[in-house]
Amino acid sequence: MTTEAKVKEDSKLFIRLMLSEAFRNAVEKSPGGARFLINLAGEIETKLGELISEILETEKKQQDYYQQLINFAKAVDFKGDMLIRLKQSHNNKN
Repeated sequence: MTTEAKVKEDSKLFIRLMLSEAFRNAVEKSPGGARFLINLAGEIETKLGELISEILETEKKQQDYYQQLINFAKAVDFKGDMLIRLKQSHNNKN
C-alpha cells in the first residue's frame, strides 16, 4: 500500500471514529430519541470543528517544515557559493 493510500485509509478511519463518537454522545444525551437528531447534528458539528482545527494545525506544521527546508537549502547554497569563491581566490593566488 502506498503512503498516499495509507493516509487516505487512516483519514477515513479517523472520520468514522469521530462520527461514531458523535452518534454515541447524541444517544447518551437523548436516550428517548425525542431530540436525537438535533443532538446528533450538534455533535457532528462539534466533531467536524475539531477535525477542521486539526487539519489547519497539521497544515501549519507542514508549512513550517517546508519553510525550514527552504531556509536550510538557502544556507547550503550560500555556503556552497562561499566555498567556490574561496577555491577561486586560492587558485588565483597560486
